[in-house]
Amino acid sequence: MSFIRSMIVPGWTRIIPGLLLCIVFAFVVMNVDHMLKRYHKADVASKKIAQIKAELKTAAKEGKAKLVAKLEKKIAKHQKALKKVGGKEGQSWSWATFMYQTLQFKYVAMLLLGGIFIRNVFGVPEIFKPGVAVGRPLIKPGIIILGVHYVWADVLRVGGAGIILAAVFIFGTAITVMWLCRRFGVADGLGGIMGAGTGVCGVSAIIATSPVVGAKPRDMAYAIGTILLFGTAMLFIMPYLGQALGVSQSQFGAWVALAILNTAQLIAAAEWYGEEARNTAVLLNAARIMLIPLIV
Repeated sequence: MSFIRSMIVPGWTRIIPGLLLCIVFAFVVMNVDHMLKRYHKADVASKKIAQIKAELKTAAKEGKAKLVAKLEKKIAKHQKALKKVGGKEGQSWSWATFMYQTLQFKYVAMLLLGGIFIRNVFGVPEIFKPGVAVGRPLIKPGIIILGVHYVWADVLRVGGAGIILAAVFIFGTAITVMWLCRRFGVADGLGGIMGAGTGVCGVSAIIATSPVVGAKPRDMAYAIGTILLFGTAMLFIMPYLGQALGVSQSQFGAWVALAILNTAQLIAAAEWYGEEARNTAVLLNAARIMLIPLIV
């Protein structure tokens, strides 16, 4: 029993209120996200049913049995979406489509903006701070669990073009940044970790390469600050930019996996855009991380 007690950190109960607050906040946001998604789907269904019924009528007249069956399935699917919100054909929920589709006000966005709002407007009471501080590092294991089922065979499935693109980006960026740093008289330590950080995966690569290039603590602070500041800005900009450019989910996933340098931020941006985007981003990011030893 004494051995078990020795493994428990004294005062561990202090973290409970903050952890509970994080769990409740995440649960509330998740339900708001589901609600917006349901009403968005119902809005789309309400507009499309009439159109599909007209197509169904034409297909039935022309005797196209396969097309009729396909259109009937589509109608049933849209009616199911209406049923979930207790709606009828012709009703409109444009507010949900505007928030969910146009503004991309989804789970990740609500967590980020909600956290920023609470922290800066109301602040975090002292009783919650220990738990919130413990909750932050839990994000990293969550990302590892998200990508743990990927193996080399899955990474190779990205295809030759994807792997070549990742390799060219990683080594090309690292070499270019180090060359620019040398040209402008930046210290080798800072230039080395900036090359690794911008080429591979941000903070992890900076920490891994700093002893090799003899980077000073101040150099690490500059490099990590630059990486995280850029990632935070791109996290909010890239999903909207991708939507404006009409980028597909798989393309967007590849884009953020190479453009955003911090793993947590690139996965958040990809998740914000869609599930397929997230899966592609995790896969390409895994390929990038596996190249850390070569960069070091």
